Amino acid sequence: MWKKILICMALCVCLLGALSVCAEETVDFSSFVNADGAAVIPSEINGEAVTTIPEKAFMNNTDLKTVIIPSSVTSISAYAFSGCTNLTSVTFSENITTIGINAFSKCTALERLDNMPSALESVAEYSFMSCTALKSVVFGENLKSIGFAAFASCKDLEYVYFPASVENIASSAFVGCASLTAVDLPEKLIRLNSDTFAGCTSLKTIIVRGMETTVSTSAVSSPAEVDIYVPLNSAAYASLTETEGKFHSVLTIETLPALTPLHLPEETPAEETPQV
Repeated sequence: MWKKILICMALCVCLLGALSVCAEETVDFSSFVNADGAAVIPSEINGEAVTTIPEKAFMNNTDLKTVIIPSSVTSISAYAFSGCTNLTSVTFSENITTIGINAFSKCTALERLDNMPSALESVAEYSFMSCTALKSVVFGENLKSIGFAAFASCKDLEYVYFPASVENIASSAFVGCASLTAVDLPEKLIRLNSDTFAGCTSLKTIIVRGMETTVSTSAVSSPAEVDIYVPLNSAAYASLTETEGKFHSVLTIETLPALTPLHLPEETPAEETPQV
């Protein structure tokens, strides 16, 4: 008897899950975009909670300019907003834990990501690739992983805040970010991988805070032009001083107070509407 009840309960749970998926996947999400280009995604569709922005939900929608994602959403699927070339503003659900492959790639009008979700743990490969107007990214305090080429070719990117929780930044994650001048990497980072900042032609300063963080000398294209700051007697200090001449200077982190603190770029002022 109990076995039959448990089987029935399991079937009900599966059915509810299927309904939720269907509610998200059968709806035309572009219908949420109004005449002004604003989209407010509902937290429920047909009585079912919207927990995911489905794959390709808004892909190549050039009418979309702003989007508000409800708190019910915990993940953004692959290509969800890819190619939305007029998207300028995203208000994220604080409960989003994952952003999928190419989710926002080629959103060429998106300038700032200063409000990334606090629950976000992983950013998948290519997720913001070729967001060519993007200037700043501020991650929430639970981020652990940034995928391969996640911010590749974001040529205007000037500032990235990496929280203390970050453990992995994949190879080529920021390749071609030609406006980055300095990066400050947290203590939990396991390794600064090869080509992570390749093609970052303005990069002059790398700060590595972890005692156990290892550093690839090919993390940047021209290490001879970069000063790297590491803790004295750290794994990175030992290896980098043995490969003398790779970086412009290998300095101890104790000299950091002399550096200008990293800061967010100023917002571009809105153009004034001329009075008639």
